[in-house]
Amino acid sequence: MGTYSKRHPTEGEIDGGVTPGNAVGVFDTDIGRIGLAICFDLNWRDLWAGMKAEGADIVAWISAYEGGFSAAGICLSA
Repeated sequence: MGTYSKRHPTEGEIDGGVTPGNAVGVFDTDIGRIGLAICFDLNWRDLWAGMKAEGADIVAWISAYEGGFSAAGICLSA
């Protein structure tokens, strides 16, 4: 499918050596164009705008975060 690097690592991740990515992760699949968001990236509207511009049909958000109301609101506003 492809590779997507987290665009907005947390402070702890940066301290641990994680380097932020700069690309939007949208990939062609048999079921449509899938956009990827990793954990903390969910909070940044630039990623959502980029996935929309790249024609994402579906977004997969990979995270250990339990989500809740704020996450649902962000997803619905995309």
